[in-house]
Amino acid sequence: MEAVRLLSDPRLGKGDAEFVQKTGWKLLPFLVITSAELGIAGSIARSSIFSQHPLTLRWAQAASVYFLTELQDVMKRSAEPDFIGLANQRLVSTLTKNLTNMEHFSKRDAQVEKLVLLVEQQQSFGLRGRASFLVLTQTLLLSLGALSETQQLLTAQRVYMLLERPLLDAIRRDDAMEVECPVSVPASFSEALVLYLSRCEQQPGERLDREFCSVLIALLREFISSLRCHDTLFKDEAWWNPEKMDTNTCCYLGLICRLFSIIIGGAAEGPMASSCRELMKELIQVHLEEPTMLFRFLCLLWGYSGNQGDQLDVKVGAVLQTRALYMGRALMEVQPASTLDKLAATDSPVIPSLLCCLSSPVREVRRAALGSLQSLSEARSSPFQPIIERLQKTSDEIITDPSYLSTILGVLHDESSSSKLKSQQKKLQMPLQHLMQSIQDPRCPSYTAAALLGALSLVNGKSVLATLLPVLERLLEQTGPDTPSLLCSETQLLQLVMGKFNEASAPLLAEDQNCMDLFIRALRLPSCQIFALEQVGSEILLMRDTNKWNHRSKVLSF
Repeated sequence: MEAVRLLSDPRLGKGDAEFVQKTGWKLLPFLVITSAELGIAGSIARSSIFSQHPLTLRWAQAASVYFLTELQDVMKRSAEPDFIGLANQRLVSTLTKNLTNMEHFSKRDAQVEKLVLLVEQQQSFGLRGRASFLVLTQTLLLSLGALSETQQLLTAQRVYMLLERPLLDAIRRDDAMEVECPVSVPASFSEALVLYLSRCEQQPGERLDREFCSVLIALLREFISSLRCHDTLFKDEAWWNPEKMDTNTCCYLGLICRLFSIIIGGAAEGPMASSCRELMKELIQVHLEEPTMLFRFLCLLWGYSGNQGDQLDVKVGAVLQTRALYMGRALMEVQPASTLDKLAATDSPVIPSLLCCLSSPVREVRRAALGSLQSLSEARSSPFQPIIERLQKTSDEIITDPSYLSTILGVLHDESSSSKLKSQQKKLQMPLQHLMQSIQDPRCPSYTAAALLGALSLVNGKSVLATLLPVLERLLEQTGPDTPSLLCSETQLLQLVMGKFNEASAPLLAEDQNCMDLFIRALRLPSCQIFALEQVGSEILLMRDTNKWNHRSKVLSF
């Protein structure tokens, strides 16, 4: 206590504002109240150090003799059973109010940054460290609304990182907890904090992980409700394409992905399962409220593992991808027929995204994707039905062999070309044409388009190449000296499109001047020269008539 009395000495830090500020930040965690006896928390709060701290104005020092301080006011209720929660809520309110009332945004952002750094230092197993971590993290959450859009999202990203590690630790410890004592979603942060701190008093020295998890869950729920994206226009797009999104939208969507990942990871089984399922409902209600919006998000997760650009800064491994696929199937099974028809429509990303998963090298991913596609077999009006029907008949082969999808699509293409019945021919051609249109759609992520085109490796011909020419032209326009270089997925897509210049489609070079011009432009790209000439060299060299010979001369003299 002698050290605490020293803090009240008016000579301390006199004339050294920087020392006072640094000391104030180091002592801030000690303001958190962990028991009904204020002790050190009260003594430190009344020290001269905090009379000058920007976040603690009016906490223990009154604005004038006519007003009680926040601390004096709350002490009147020290006999109440929920005093600890009430006192810490008033502390959070004071810190938040002082933070949000700062006039200049740059000063406010600087204080938020210092607070984030301080919270990062509180992640310890001791009672004081844990309590300070929880209270100061809630202060950050409540302060998000006062920040600028960019700063708000960047701070939200930092806050999530603070919560992620202890939550992952809690989920991993599930097996060690008693199953008959599930972790429930508390009514409020204050209620969960009171329970945790009171148990700490009753059982000193115990870790009390279950009670601590309950407070973390309360914070995660508040994080979900506090997270905002000011520009939500992307939610109306059929394809959620991170390659086309700005930094703020990518930051927001990346956080939603990480929230989904951690929540679904804890929702399967164990003491945290029921609370994580409640959190999943909250996440969907706040951020993905419409079924079509939710499935667009799931499509993003289903295909994101192929995105080498990683604009969202999220790792979507096979486990998360599989969980998202099984969740998609479960949701499809309870949707009305009208919603299933929308999901299986040609302007929906659902079926193209699921087909990409059938080429995954991971067997369980293929199995889960196949199950989701089978759920869509009820959408009878979908033009993709011929593909779904073939997949249902060959499910074992699909699960066994990741290349079997290419075989199915190739056979479907051959049958559509050889069928004598026009109605049957059209029925078989339509799903393939719609897949080609998805690849052609500039809104479709290049990694998804590349995966689709890879699955269509056995589908060739003049009509196929003609459909892909707009894709080639768009990619070539992005390779100029004044444009940024192609993404890895775009380069892969470009090479796959060039692969369609083959024996089956080579006559189009002679028939379509635009096709020949695009091909010659592609040949000027170092990444395409050898690849393209290997594809069509023999076919061009066999051209005999004068017109074709002229085209051959153009190619060979580029």
